[in-house]
Amino acid sequence: MKSNIQDIITKKINRNLILKKYNITQKQFYNIKEILSSDVILIKYCENLNEFLYKKEKTIFELIKYAKLICYYLPSFNNLKIFLNKNNKKNKGKIGTFLEYALFGRKPNGDSNCDFSERDLKCIHFKSVWGDYFNAKERLTITNIGNPDNENFGKDIKQSKLNTLKYYKKIRKGLLICLLHDENVKQIIDKKILIILDYDIEKISKNQTRQNNISKQIIEDYNNIQNKIINNNLSQVGQKYLHMCKHGTRNSKNRAFAFNPKFVTQIISEWINNKNNCYYSNIIYKKANSFSIHKRYLL
Repeated sequence: MKSNIQDIITKKINRNLILKKYNITQKQFYNIKEILSSDVILIKYCENLNEFLYKKEKTIFELIKYAKLICYYLPSFNNLKIFLNKNNKKNKGKIGTFLEYALFGRKPNGDSNCDFSERDLKCIHFKSVWGDYFNAKERLTITNIGNPDNENFGKDIKQSKLNTLKYYKKIRKGLLICLLHDENVKQIIDKKILIILDYDIEKISKNQTRQNNISKQIIEDYNNIQNKIINNNLSQVGQKYLHMCKHGTRNSKNRAFAFNPKFVTQIISEWINNKNNCYYSNIIYKKANSFSIHKRYLL
């Protein structure tokens, strides 16, 4: 009994030392229930995680250790190991489902509603280009819209404007975890996280002209998708930001809404600009038809 009490005291002292090291106060503690139910608290929690990431690029493992200091009831490392072993299939969503469980305590459940109160969690890899710059490596899949072979495929899209569409909540807002693409890193927990950001496509840019252009283009893309479905011509031709892409395994006929890589890079550059109050032109680098972000804003 004496040994158990001593172990508890030792663990408490070690935890207090770690909290002091990272300047964590009582006000920075969270619990899973609040994070999942309140968008305000979710964003605040992610801001705390970003403060940890800003000091230097961190691996997923290091961020999980930090998250467990400031959020009560996150899963143990033993439970995370079990979760990974059970979900050992190679798929693009594996990292997202793991981080959703590790950082937010939420297991995948097949529910079509948003992961959090107002938004879904998504992961995207950033690759290095032109030495000092990074851009999104892949498109960002938002939500599945079904199989064209089904009789009711696209019924809601055919009849709805964008802002009344049942999928619009997922299109409008998201929580995005940006990871560094490195072919030499094989284990999920060894991958490096760049930033975690929340976005709202109706409020992406503080610059009214850029925001108007974004809003206008998203509507034009949706109208293009709507017409393609009505005319049974399922292609991405003419869609600039919001795409209707193939989704799933190689032979799958399913379609999904997605943001193209260039727009994802633009979303992140606007978020950085809003947080840092710096010149947008210093963040974004345009070359030909490509956008990229200088590494000093990500690393």
